[in-house]
Amino acid sequence: MKVAGKDKIVLGFSQTCFNHPWRTAMLESVLAEVKRHPNVSVITTDGNCDAAKQSNDIDNLLFCGVDAILLSLVESSGLAPAARRVMAKQITLLLLDRFAPTVKTVFIVQSNVDMAY
Repeated sequence: MKVAGKDKIVLGFSQTCFNHPWRTAMLESVLAEVKRHPNVSVITTDGNCDAAKQSNDIDNLLFCGVDAILLSLVESSGLAPAARRVMAKQITLLLLDRFAPTVKTVFIVQSNVDMAY
């Protein structure tokens, strides 16, 4: 895995909160995949189910100079400005689970109907 001439890649994972086993499983999946790539590391933040906290977390990840941000939103519209800040810095933004009304690089969502089965 490479990013435009970089040997080391740093991902930021901003999780809405870790109050549910599914959210914890998302983190475990990210960590397992990162472990498969010795040149990739991840910085994880916990939004504590608070949009303002998660917005600050995203700013901190940007300050740390991450190469991409995986973002599982506390709330869609409230975090659209933070998503726009990521894109304005030309950093890859992968939205997980919840849509944000803004430009993003990738949006990954599951089918709640399929999950129910």
